[in-house]
Amino acid sequence: MWGKFLMLLLFILTEFADNSIHPPTSEPQSKIRLVLCGVGRIGQIHFIDMLTMLDVEIVAIVDAVPGAAKKLADQIGTKSFASLQELFDDGSVCTVCFCCP
Repeated sequence: MWGKFLMLLLFILTEFADNSIHPPTSEPQSKIRLVLCGVGRIGQIHFIDMLTMLDVEIVAIVDAVPGAAKKLADQIGTKSFASLQELFDDGSVCTVCFCCP
C-alpha cells in the first residue's frame, strides 16, 4: 500500500517539477527515470512493483552491500552503484526511491 502511494507521490512531484530540472522530451508521455536506493527486503518488494509499472524506467540501483545492487541491476541491464556519491558523480539521477532505514 505505502509503496504504491510513494510511487504516486514521486510521479506527481516529477510531473509538476520545474522544466529546467526535467526538460521535456520528444515522447508524448516519457517514463519516470527512477533510481532504487537500497535492495534489502523492502527494496526488493519495490523493485518488483517498479518492474510492473509501464511508466517507470529503473536507470540505476544503489546499495552499500557489495554485489547486492549489481545482482539486481544485471537482471534488467541497468547501472549499479555502491554509494550515493558514485551515483551523483555519474550524473544520471532524476528521481530516487529510498528503500532503507
